[in-house]
Amino acid sequence: MCRRWRAVAVGTPQLWTTLGLHGICHIDPIALISTALRRSGTLSLDVYIDPLTWSYGSRRALPEAAQLLRRALPRCRTLHTSNAPALLENLFPAHPHVAAPRLLDLQIVAAPKSSGYILHDGIAISAPVLAALDLCDLHPTLRALRMDGSTVHRIC
Repeated sequence: MCRRWRAVAVGTPQLWTTLGLHGICHIDPIALISTALRRSGTLSLDVYIDPLTWSYGSRRALPEAAQLLRRALPRCRTLHTSNAPALLENLFPAHPHVAAPRLLDLQIVAAPKSSGYILHDGIAISAPVLAALDLCDLHPTLRALRMDGSTVHRIC
């Protein structure tokens, strides 16, 4: 890619609003998340993250990745993830609740039972425009879900 097109790509925030971190990836997830968050400016984000498919070395970065994403939650429009505890416990701590004013679509997919992952005690989130909530197979492990100000139109 020439310098001109690289500059155009780097300087166009709309190109950085979808963050897909799933599948085995050889890119440092922290660097990728930081770069995308910085380059997307203040635009709404669509985040697709499945740390259960990351390489073992990348999984050790989950708490830091979750902290970066937590700070970006007010900008998230879509968040699809699996229930890796190191991610969820930092992304959605029970106290204090998390504000996600732009979040329209939340999906958390249960990990296979053989993986040993379970959902932590609860999720506290304020998502007033949430329209779709998909907690795929989490009902046996989800003990509490507190949502303030949401009228969900689709729950799976």
